[in-house]
Amino acid sequence: MAEWDCWKELLSRHGSENFTHAPLNVALTIWALWYGGGDFEKSILLAANGGYDTDCTAATVGATLGFILGTDGIPARWIEPIGEDVLVGPGIVGISAPKTLTELTDRTVALIGKLDAKAWDGSIWNRSLPPVDLEALPGTLRLLPADGGQPVAWANGELPDEVKQAGGARWIWHATTDEPREIICLAREGARLFIDGKLVIECPPGLPYVPATHRSAKGSRIRVTPGVGSHDVRLEFNSRDPRQQASVILAYCNFHISPWTKDEISNAALLPAP
Repeated sequence: MAEWDCWKELLSRHGSENFTHAPLNVALTIWALWYGGGDFEKSILLAANGGYDTDCTAATVGATLGFILGTDGIPARWIEPIGEDVLVGPGIVGISAPKTLTELTDRTVALIGKLDAKAWDGSIWNRSLPPVDLEALPGTLRLLPADGGQPVAWANGELPDEVKQAGGARWIWHATTDEPREIICLAREGARLFIDGKLVIECPPGLPYVPATHRSAKGSRIRVTPGVGSHDVRLEFNSRDPRQQASVILAYCNFHISPWTKDEISNAALLPAP
């Protein structure tokens, strides 16, 4: 099968309106490696032009071929403009980051043989993970379901089933600065978001469900500047279906997640805006 015919088949079987959907992106990564035939440039260009979560697929394809081919197998035109410096943002703290890719490689190679060998017996799949205490995490707040039910712990993103079934919720947003924020309100069957009684987002039903701060659909997002203080946030759904996908996300203007509480994220605002 020709490469782009295969691409169409992958999309027909695994396609999703969410560009970060893992099954399709894993398939596109393998597709690019297979049809790239070991050619570094052809492979990463296939991954990039295949679409969807291309920064991840192209990076994975490039890293895989880097392991296989080594630096000699990467054309100079892809190395020289980038160099080998490792640059970290001011939000990356508490680690001793390598200065170059060579240093990172040397550090990794130095660990060979130093880790205890462990036979694989599959037991890892049988382990039960301890429950996450959401209440103990910074940034968690309590939503008041619209039907008067018990408060529900939540931080950001996908909303609890209790809130969906109640037809909405309200909560208090503790804004600690007067910097603007991005808000995404997205629901399969439509929703309305109010701040201090004012309608700020009316999300129509049927929008593509892409709850990403930088790629959510037009009509599901707005930039607001509420001002320092506590603000009443109210959410109303068009449906009380607890199975519908629905999210509300608060973000900085550089699209990194921002808390609804007073627990500001250290250094997040130092990251560059797009």
